[in-house]
Amino acid sequence: MTIFERILFQLYKRGHKFIPGLRPSLNGSYVLLYHNVEQQETPFINKLGINIKPSDFEDHIRYLTSNYRLAPLSRICNECIDNCAMAVTFDDGYRSILTTVLPIIERYQCPIKIYLTTQHIYEGIGWLNQLSYLFNKLTRDELRKLGEAALRAPAPFGKHTITVGDFIAWFDVDKTPQVIAETFAKQCHDPIPRLFLNEEEIQQLALHPLVELGSHSRSHYPLNRLGRKHLYEEVVENHVYLQRIFGDRIQGFCVPFGYRNQLTPEVVAAVLEVDSFIVSAYGGRLDANKIYGATEIKRIGVWGNLGTLWYRLRFA
Repeated sequence: MTIFERILFQLYKRGHKFIPGLRPSLNGSYVLLYHNVEQQETPFINKLGINIKPSDFEDHIRYLTSNYRLAPLSRICNECIDNCAMAVTFDDGYRSILTTVLPIIERYQCPIKIYLTTQHIYEGIGWLNQLSYLFNKLTRDELRKLGEAALRAPAPFGKHTITVGDFIAWFDVDKTPQVIAETFAKQCHDPIPRLFLNEEEIQQLALHPLVELGSHSRSHYPLNRLGRKHLYEEVVENHVYLQRIFGDRIQGFCVPFGYRNQLTPEVVAAVLEVDSFIVSAYGGRLDANKIYGATEIKRIGVWGNLGTLWYRLRFA
């Protein structure tokens, strides 16, 4: 963010209760992206920047249901619907969807779509959660050494302050998950909470009239960093696998991370084998945007209070 953007963001975040003029006036349909909804973040999540407090999430849903038409994502993708429609989506399959989100969406009759990561279901933790924990435990020098051992970067990190984003940008499928897992096993002596939905809970959600399900890769790897074999396993084979477990409730695929520069021709081709749309986290209003001939359903990532939501909607 520029200095001006930071000031504007803080104005929305702190002043939305007192300045009604900050409220956005929307023209078009939007899709919102959430992940985890908990009051207190654990070290397994707090460095990922994906959590929203339950009270803030309920403020979002209350505002949206009062001012816009909330629609299932499938309707926004497949039908020509009028302006001011909103769809709410969740990535990764965090357990808080069942424990915290479900009572809220039932109260406001808000449909949601959940994109599931298979490793999260059956292993209970992902490489990003392990990485978040390590960012809480290791020193700056130790993190730099971890990056040098785990990543395929074009040059040594030197004095560069390494970030979670570096582990995404320079991910190496043959090194990164293994090195992170080995380091995590040595460092983590704390109880590991159950972060994600299990198979039984997903089966329960699959029967809920407000819930749609989709796939979100096998291991949540950055798809643009994978060769053809791993890309096919992560997207196509995994989607078929989830459909065998959960039936035709699994519809659609969203790209992990979803940054525009990760949507390569190879990634788009793999997604089109299982879905008609490229569902990404590249924020903005829905339009007729195409990427390598495919329609991209763009989403706006939102975590924070109601003012944060207003800011993201107005300046997406």
